[in-house]
Amino acid sequence: MRKTMKKTTMMKAAACLACVAVAAAAPNDAATCEAMAEKLNQRFIVGSNRFNTTSTGQEARDELREWMASNGLLVSMCNPQGYPDVYGPCTDEQMDHISASWIGQTDRTKELVEADILSPLQLYNTGTIGLVFNTSNPDTEVLCVSPSDSASDSRQPDAEGNPACGSFNKLATESLRMTEGYLRSVKEGDKPNATLELAVSEWEKYYYLGNPSKNMTGVSGWDQMKWWEGDNVTSDANVTCSDLYWTSTDPGEKKWAAIKPLVPMEEYLADPKNVWDPTKTQWGSFPVYAKAGTWNMTSYEELLGHPLCVDDSDPCVMDGTCTEGELTVEWLADPLEPQHFQQAMDMQVELYGKRIPGLPEGKASLPQWNEISVSKNANVKGGVEAIFVRKDFFGPGGTLELLEKQRGSGASTGPVPPRAKEFTEYGARQLAENYYGGIPVVYASMKKEDALAGKVFGCSPDA
Repeated sequence: MRKTMKKTTMMKAAACLACVAVAAAAPNDAATCEAMAEKLNQRFIVGSNRFNTTSTGQEARDELREWMASNGLLVSMCNPQGYPDVYGPCTDEQMDHISASWIGQTDRTKELVEADILSPLQLYNTGTIGLVFNTSNPDTEVLCVSPSDSASDSRQPDAEGNPACGSFNKLATESLRMTEGYLRSVKEGDKPNATLELAVSEWEKYYYLGNPSKNMTGVSGWDQMKWWEGDNVTSDANVTCSDLYWTSTDPGEKKWAAIKPLVPMEEYLADPKNVWDPTKTQWGSFPVYAKAGTWNMTSYEELLGHPLCVDDSDPCVMDGTCTEGELTVEWLADPLEPQHFQQAMDMQVELYGKRIPGLPEGKASLPQWNEISVSKNANVKGGVEAIFVRKDFFGPGGTLELLEKQRGSGASTGPVPPRAKEFTEYGARQLAENYYGGIPVVYASMKKEDALAGKVFGCSPDA
């Protein structure tokens, strides 16, 4: 799963008629806003500046924080919550870290934006407002970094205890390891641990009968309340992975890709182009890996007598060429340590730096972002220096208009409350004044020409 900021687009309170009046009354010093917008624009243009260090650990974190103070922006997208009191921090409170991204226009990304290959700002596309972190704050530490979305909410801490910086830790992965341990004991002639044997038999029951808590529908169609209507399916080997794991309810999941290194990470650090080398990188379906713990469908064959399921993902996930929807590629390897920040950014550019076949001319490749785990201590007064509102969300042809059209056509979308624009602006200003200590609220443009001119941020809400 990708970064899971709260999926509520806006609170029901957005419908309140008082929002407009209160938003208009919120303090907004024009000079302060203009100064902050100019500061952010200057930092956004990174050019040929690169982060280089021979340090590791805390020294590398300190050097990176100092470098970021004048190169690029460390941001996190979120949605205001609550009315009339909008509560902070504006983040996913269920996570033990902040899921952030670094954005900045380098010489290379400028070329790709000009060529309509890369989107002007590589922002996580769910949140309506963004937090800009003050990297001069000692608590604003980059704990680890990934070249794409890394599903940080499903990761373990690393060996040093840094949250979301360790291995991918889904229930399915645990099931696979449990099953492999059980089979290993049987092969070696040992009597399996009773607890392990019970756990494996429970998993096997869920496989056939289903288990809602693990997103498994099962393959037999057996219903305890209507057992006489069961089919006693015998063609278990033909069950598709999307039917087994409920992904068929979201057709887009069949186009959701992930990558897994086949070689030591040093080869990627030495040459980021290796992310597209089929002999060095394996592509596959992220939902299948997240739920089955593997792309090798024969992994459970010894236990079940047949492959786990038939991977029916769209073929485009195998080469990263899916073009429909706002999809990303998930990074399944462990995130990189801060000293490898620049190599991670280089890998991001390589991943998304070529035109996807089938996209019309003039349309950038799919929106992508890197993912950085940051200490939760950064999300406080003094740790956030500005809040920005995305102008493209509300403007003509923007995200809000698209959602409303989809809803009108009967498509399934998230809630789009009345006066969403007013509530978002109100929420941003309430957070800025009352939680983050009176920081400026600016507006961010997603237009290509603004990014190329270094005029991303401004103080006007006009699109």
